Amino acid sequence: VWQRAGRKQGAFAPTREEYPLLWRSLLSGDLRSAFITLALSLPAIVLCLSVHEAAHGGVAYLLGDRTARDSGRLTLSPLAHIDPLGFLCLLLFGFGWARPVPVNISNFKNRRTGMAATALAGPVANFVTAFVAYCLYFLVWIYGDSVFMQVVGEFLAIVASMSVGLGVFNLIPVHPLDGSRVLDA
Repeated sequence: VWQRAGRKQGAFAPTREEYPLLWRSLLSGDLRSAFITLALSLPAIVLCLSVHEAAHGGVAYLLGDRTARDSGRLTLSPLAHIDPLGFLCLLLFGFGWARPVPVNISNFKNRRTGMAATALAGPVANFVTAFVAYCLYFLVWIYGDSVFMQVVGEFLAIVASMSVGLGVFNLIPVHPLDGSRVLDA
């Protein structure tokens, strides 16, 4: 029988803490907080997804596949990577996707290691992004005392949190996620 601390047995509805960040703000009834969360989450999502997808294309390019470059995907520009429906789902439900970077494994010298490295590039880029964002967050937390620096700190915390979540989620070995491509190699 499923039971969670502080919950009655058989209660399957999620708690407020389990909802995505935007829904938590809306459910709290504070529209100002929801607007601020939305304003900080939109660029954070765009940044995390763009870094992830550009890393796939960059590693594939370094390993000899020019497909991503030829299709204009070796960029951090969100217009090249964001899928509108996936972006909306990520914002509303905490689960979404970006447009996958095209890769032609026949262009790799070693197909197995080339595909594994290309697949790992996205999650690794997310973990590096999270590390940098957390380091900057702590600097802002220590030295920032203005309201603007508090907002910057909140943005960095959201970027770091989303980057870790995106990186871990993509390592799940289920197709079409990156973890399955690593295991297949």
